[in-house]
Amino acid sequence: RTMVKVKVCGITNIADALRRALPLFSSAPSSALSSTNGRARHILLLSDALPTSGEHPVEETLEAVSLVRNAGVTISLVGIQLDRKGREVAKKITELGGGRLFLVRNVAELDVVVLEDYWEMKGE
Repeated sequence: RTMVKVKVCGITNIADALRRALPLFSSAPSSALSSTNGRARHILLLSDALPTSGEHPVEETLEAVSLVRNAGVTISLVGIQLDRKGREVAKKITELGGGRLFLVRNVAELDVVVLEDYWEMKGE
């Protein structure tokens, strides 16, 4: 399995990240996980869930989530030490995205969360 790597740049532009990720799924079948090639149609975001880029960052993010979900791709989010506003936005993202929300306080918890999300999306 391949995971796309990104680097931190100080700006949270979730909408742009989702729009850029969508073409990666263009050749995969429309089910959440294809039994023929094993390619998941799922995005796992690691974020503070507070978009900071654009004129209306939250609204633009939710529009991008809807676009991705309408293309048959689900979205889960791992939020580390989210504040109240971050939890609200993260919940909206995962509800619209058909995925799960994971709240972690410590980066050391990430490996367990990523594996849990993988197995959940795989249906096992």
